[in-house]
Amino acid sequence: MLVYCESKNDNGLVIFDVYSLDDLREWWESRGFSVPWNEEDSRSLIELENVKWVKQKCPREGKWYELPEEFWGNFKYDLKKFNFHSKDRFLLFRISAKYISEQEVDFVQYRVYKEWKI
Repeated sequence: MLVYCESKNDNGLVIFDVYSLDDLREWWESRGFSVPWNEEDSRSLIELENVKWVKQKCPREGKWYELPEEFWGNFKYDLKKFNFHSKDRFLLFRISAKYISEQEVDFVQYRVYKEWKI
């Protein structure tokens, strides 16, 4: 899935935005979540916590990444945190996940260097 790094900090918190809500929907449905995809929900931000990365190979704000399916298998997803039907829901965040692997990620290998015309 093609994502844009909105923000990251040194504590392993990364905020990605998706290029396409259609891609996010396909990804969501392929995960087999107990909560069905909601077409009314246009939120697109993904919050990833506790991500570990190889030194000097972290995600960079303002850069695009093509994250493969195996990347997403290293997370525990919290589908209640940003629930669309909650009265206290966040306006931009759709997904929250915590990294559960001990392996450090090399984000450089996923970096997209082509200029995207959006």
